[in-house]
Amino acid sequence: MFISLVSVPIPCLAAEDETGLKKIVEYDQRTDRLIGFCDKGTGSQHQCNPELEVYIGSDLAKLKEAFQSHVIGGYARVILINPLHKKLPAMVLFLQFTCNCFDINDVSNQFNREIQWRKLIYLQICT
Repeated sequence: MFISLVSVPIPCLAAEDETGLKKIVEYDQRTDRLIGFCDKGTGSQHQCNPELEVYIGSDLAKLKEAFQSHVIGGYARVILINPLHKKLPAMVLFLQFTCNCFDINDVSNQFNREIQWRKLIYLQICT
């Protein structure tokens, strides 16, 4: 499907939401990874990692280790970019599974990373 638009800037809005989920882990066959963990560790030493990816490969030990040492996120955080044009759909910019364990450094890093993503998306999609 092609969209014919004049090359002009398109205003965009970013929307962020977090919602509770059932604590489940699913396997993504396309990427060979487990989805639903937020990071390793438990208790006061645990912090959610927005860049966590648990690759399995053909190693059964990796699968067992993932369930023994990782925390399953009970929340999902999503950031959407909404181009303000009726022919352009909203796009998922960021999806993270969390258990709401963050400190000020995590939040600051995420905020700075999101600013860079929004600039990139704006440059590629919205102009």
